[in-house]
Amino acid sequence: MTISRPLLAGLIAALTGLALFWGVLPLFSWRAEGNARLARARAGQADIRVLAEEYGRLAQSAPAERQQQQTLFSLVNSEAGRLQLARRIEAARPAALRGKNGRGGSVESLELRMTGLYLRQCLEWLQALESVPGLRIESLNLRRTGQNQLDLDCDLSRPGGAP
Repeated sequence: MTISRPLLAGLIAALTGLALFWGVLPLFSWRAEGNARLARARAGQADIRVLAEEYGRLAQSAPAERQQQQTLFSLVNSEAGRLQLARRIEAARPAALRGKNGRGGSVESLELRMTGLYLRQCLEWLQALESVPGLRIESLNLRRTGQNQLDLDCDLSRPGGAP
């Protein structure tokens, strides 16, 4: 039993085509997917670096002596204005946390509600609050309200307050 040359050539061509479609081409698509994942990871790392630089600027942007002369309400309002979040403040009222701290001084406190924040805005806001010396976030509540939006409720306090 002999196989004719055209049949043998056709069989070799078919096997070569199968090897190409099942062996070589999946390797190229796997490599392209790996390159796409690598590009996404590099973009994410660049975003993290940008956010870290912004955090460094936010932490050093407001001088401590000027902040200590303001009332807690005006401090929160000026920080919100600086970050362009003032229109997100729904309510800000003095809180009845406590009148005196453990060392005999007074404690200024504020209940704050902000609505419609995106996660990035919320993080910038919390970083700005953390950079204020003496300011404490007594409680923090985040609720997801819409697609990618948050409502923030927090109680802030600061010993002493404005003179």
